[in-house]
Formats: sequence, C-alpha cells, structure tokens
Amino acid sequence: MRQNRIKASGMILTGIFSLLWGIEVSSEELSKEFRDTVQALLSQLNSEDRAEVAQAYSRLMTINENNASLGIAAAGIAANDYHRATLKGRGMILRYLAEVPAPTNIKVLAAALENEEVAALRAMAARGLLRADSKNKEALEKITEAVINDPDEYFQLVVLNSLAESLSRESIPYLIRLLKSDATRAVNRFACQTLKRCTRQRIACSFEEWDTWWTENQDIFVDCSNKKQVEVAPGEGE
Repeated sequence: MRQNRIKASGMILTGIFSLLWGIEVSSEELSKEFRDTVQALLSQLNSEDRAEVAQAYSRLMTINENNASLGIAAAGIAANDYHRATLKGRGMILRYLAEVPAPTNIKVLAAALENEEVAALRAMAARGLLRADSKNKEALEKITEAVINDPDEYFQLVVLNSLAESLSRESIPYLIRLLKSDATRAVNRFACQTLKRCTRQRIACSFEEWDTWWTENQDIFVDCSNKKQVEVAPGEGE
C-alpha cells in the first residue's frame, strides 16, 4: 500500500515537471494536480517509515528547486496543513518552511515558536526563523523572549546554539539583553561567550559593560565576520 502511494505521488509529480518543461494545460488542471501532489507528499510526512518520510521531503524540496513560485505555493499548502499533521509531520513541515523563503512561512514559524507545546518543535521553529532570515529583528525579538521565558533547558540549548551558528550584527543587542535577563546562569554565560566570539572583544560578562560598548560602537561595527573591529586592549575584561 505504501509503494502504491509513493508511485501515485511520483506519477503526479512527474506530470507537474512535464508541465513546467513546456506541455500546455489549463491553470485549473495545474492547480488541482499540484494540490493533489503536495497533499499526498504531506500525508507521507506523517508516516512512521523513515524512508517514506525522506522521499516525500526530498520531492517537496525538488518542487522548490525546479520552480521557486511553485515552491512557495507548496509551502503555503503545507502551512495550512500544519495543525492537522502528526507530531512528526509538524516537525517536517517546520523544517520545510524554513527552507522556502516566504513571509507566510515566517508567520507560521513564529506562531509555532509561541504556541507549540512540545519543546523540540518550539526549538525547530526558532531554528527555522533564524535559517529563513537571521537578521530579521522581529524574529530575533521573539526568539530572545522565548529563551528568557521558556524553562525548558533543551529548548534553550538548541536555540542558543542556533544563534551562535547564525551570528550577525543584528543579533548583538539581543545577546546583550540575555545578560540582563532572569534567564539561567548558563544562558547568561553562553550569551557572553557568543558576544566575545562575534565581536572579538575581551569584556567581562556584564550587561552594563556590554551595553556601554555597543552604544559606543554600534555605528562603526560592521558584522561578526568582519576582521577589522576595534579591539579592547589586552588585560581588560575577563
């Protein structure tokens, strides 16, 4: 039965790619065939069979790689299907939405970050937001608040590591806020270490000192990857 579902969705997907490569059909036929294909693939994401899930995800990504407009349309269908999916299916949809840049996807990821009961899915939503746009200030605001207020240590660890992986100039004031927050000592320490790695500054893990440094240097600081930053003299800070 599983093979029949895969075969059927594969035939539909092949038909869509034939359309993209020049066979003329009506927009009504394309719309129905496209929606049926995406819905079939989304159903497969709920499967307990890893191979089936991987194949369905790969085909969804192929749609986006072959035609960005269809990829955005497929992501829209996936976003609408999110709350009907199983736990595993929701995780795969969040992963997919992070790969397809569209404003609607950002909204779904942000909503999942705020409303998902499962910490692993909240963390996946946060990672998705950073992957979609690590410089989006609204997203960084939501993620910072989530780290401060979410008591789950797994969530905090995953999100902080994601912040460290996607460092940008825009993330600096939010990392500084974590130093002032009531978050755990581990969160404060991680934020401080990440700030030092990003800015190459030797400043103590103090909100006041980092806030002062940022106020004085934010207009001249280019980005974390820039090597020509003003450095504090050796011996200052921790």
